[in-house]
Amino acid sequence: MAKKIVTNFAIDFLIQPPVFFRGQPISGIISICLEEPIEIECLKVRMVGKSRTNLVFMSHKSNPKFNQEIKDEETFVDQYRILVGKEHEGRLLLPAGKSEFNFNFTLPTESKLPSTFESRSSEGYIRYSIAAVLMRPWDTDYISKRAFTVLEEIDINQPALKEQPPILEGETSVCCHCWTRRSLNLAMTIDRSGYCPGEAIVLNVRCKNTSNRILNGLQVKLCRRTQYYAKDHDQITYKSYYRLTSDKQINVGETFIWSNQLIRIPCISPSINSAKLIKVNYELRVSVKVPYDTDFRAVIPIVIGTIPLEVQTQSGGPIPIRAFYDDTSRAGAYRLDTNYSKCVDGTVPIHKVKSTFGQPNYIPYYPFVRNYRPPLTN
Repeated sequence: MAKKIVTNFAIDFLIQPPVFFRGQPISGIISICLEEPIEIECLKVRMVGKSRTNLVFMSHKSNPKFNQEIKDEETFVDQYRILVGKEHEGRLLLPAGKSEFNFNFTLPTESKLPSTFESRSSEGYIRYSIAAVLMRPWDTDYISKRAFTVLEEIDINQPALKEQPPILEGETSVCCHCWTRRSLNLAMTIDRSGYCPGEAIVLNVRCKNTSNRILNGLQVKLCRRTQYYAKDHDQITYKSYYRLTSDKQINVGETFIWSNQLIRIPCISPSINSAKLIKVNYELRVSVKVPYDTDFRAVIPIVIGTIPLEVQTQSGGPIPIRAFYDDTSRAGAYRLDTNYSKCVDGTVPIHKVKSTFGQPNYIPYYPFVRNYRPPLTN
């Protein structure tokens, strides 16, 4: 059995958890532990941010080998440094024991960097990572990888996001007899258009039943709509994060009012529209359960941001890694506790090569407001 020469090859970020906005520095330490000295060309470290999509279309129902697979890729940042040695030139003896090397990068400011997005399905991702390569002459290189989270600045304090949107009203006809159609009316409002994880949507619904059927209640869901693009093709997936149901029947001629329903937003990915290959959007779906007919549904789009309401630094810049803010815009000042939490979607594998050191699985971190108090209506 071959002796294991490299016992540890790790990348550690100085900031924990490793969450960054554009223009911010990224620093860390690369640690290498060797059982015996080895000859190398250089130690190369690379920062890469890219999106990848992998769409599969069924060409034959019973034989998957005929399926069509289409891939695409978009790069947002790609920088590298040589920390020691020279690539393709000379030789360097790395001593046995533990060696440490510092690295520093800065995320670009001139272009938008879409937020990190990971999906447990295979359609695609937006990922930022640091890869360290111990390049060896005429031998297999050693590689270590570590992912980090990048957040696009989506400020919920923008007027278009913090103001209450117009009332959404809808009406549909319900077939009551073979010669008669009567309607039901649905009106719904939310307190604003943009939110951050940890905050709550305040939903108010009014349903007027002018049909001659007893309706079986209402249901509201918070859904994510993800659209993946590859070449000239696309696929759309949906995921539900929150479900609230009222089973109270709405009798004929009755108006049902659902007031101050709170939809707590879990730690989920921000909205993404700046990437070409992956678009992430959210919506509230309110459904009226109509017996013996299609449920009537109304949809309100919402934006999931990265800078919470009234939460900014004094300089107007992005939020720091952990901060406490006074919010005096509502009655009774209180302190908002905003930090970073793990995404509720869970961990995903980020590399499949068993010989690669570092981080085999990854879970993004997103801003999360701990003690948000929603503005309830009377």
